[in-house]
Amino acid sequence: MSKLSAEIMPKLVPKFIPKLKKLKLISLGFCQVFLYLLIGELLSALIPLPPAIIGLIACCGACLLLQKVPESLDIASKFLLKNMAIFFIPYVVTITLFWPALADYWLACLLALFISTLITLSLTSIVSDKLIERATQESRKRSRNHTAMDDKK
Repeated sequence: MSKLSAEIMPKLVPKFIPKLKKLKLISLGFCQVFLYLLIGELLSALIPLPPAIIGLIACCGACLLLQKVPESLDIASKFLLKNMAIFFIPYVVTITLFWPALADYWLACLLALFISTLITLSLTSIVSDKLIERATQESRKRSRNHTAMDDKK
């Protein structure tokens, strides 16, 4: 039995090491997400904002200080973003409790949804256009600098 395991183990171990490293990164990433949520919960007693927003601001601040997103946080956040629909299920189910109020004010709710969606899409479009324009200008400046440096050589 030990002879068999001595033959099989060297073949299996190299296959599992990358998976164990990824599992470690995923675990660390989720710990970081929950740490920022905990920070938000603690600071929400002092700051009149929802704890999730405070945690998100703390996470963004930490990433700005590091000037990068840690790999573990990146992996965990990609997983959460892929499965974001799961987080909306409780809210959608809860809406059924408010059918009487929605039935009375359906037009106001519909207008509020339409107007807020229109404003959000417009502002997102304007901001993304400005960011793309800025990135394009910076890229052109860099290419001009590289061209000028090449000409000097």
